[in-house]
Amino acid sequence: MADLTYVDVRFSKTKRAPLTSQEYQEGVTYADLNLIQQPKGTVPTVPPVCNFLSRALVAVVLLLLALVIVLTILTHRFSTQIHSKPKMPAAPYGNTTRDICPTSGFTFHSTLLTLEELKDHLCGEFNESMCVICPYKWLSFRQKCYFISEQLESWNFSNLYCQSRHAKLLIIDDKNEKDFIDGKEIGRSYFWIGMKYNKRNSEWTWLNGSTLQKGSIPMRSGEPGNFCGSYSNQEIFPLYCNNKAKWICEKEAIQFDKRCFSSSSYPQDQS
Repeated sequence: MADLTYVDVRFSKTKRAPLTSQEYQEGVTYADLNLIQQPKGTVPTVPPVCNFLSRALVAVVLLLLALVIVLTILTHRFSTQIHSKPKMPAAPYGNTTRDICPTSGFTFHSTLLTLEELKDHLCGEFNESMCVICPYKWLSFRQKCYFISEQLESWNFSNLYCQSRHAKLLIIDDKNEKDFIDGKEIGRSYFWIGMKYNKRNSEWTWLNGSTLQKGSIPMRSGEPGNFCGSYSNQEIFPLYCNNKAKWICEKEAIQFDKRCFSSSSYPQDQS
């Protein structure tokens, strides 16, 4: 069996006496431990290195936060400048031909027509100052264009068709316009026009809000429920709105100032 050695550790507040011969023989060893007590309520001192690192970390966080705010403001301003469209100043109205027609002197490369040739093509022998242009298959009268259909549809369909062409169903303003329509030999066919029966005031009203003047256009009496106006043989006939009939559209014509087509409006070839 191995030998065991025991060590006694004794704490004493008094000064240790010299070992006796018996204690020396028994191998007793004494050690003095001095315990230092700190006053109550005191905080351990933080090392200077830790204090410096904490302050540096706070400074870095604040710097990053400021950088994020600046980048956000700059991004917002840049996005606003991209999406905002600058307002173009209105061009002043000029008295010269070049002011009125800023494209004078240029060639229409798509068709290789000069302005003079375009005038002959569109206006022909029209001698007045304004040349009236209407879409294909539309008729021109004064400053308006008219479309006379060949197919049969309801009043609502006819009204939507005219609106899709930036036009409206025919509103007969005066006798001259009526005579123009009558002169197209529309015959005895029924044509939807821009007139409906207003139930509130019990009157026939044009789409522009005006009422039919008595004696201006003869109007036949209709059956109950016939609330849409049609035109035929120089008279207005009330019809049921879902009936099938032709229709007449009208809209303002495009007008060209013939000074734009003058040969003196663009420089001559110097070659």
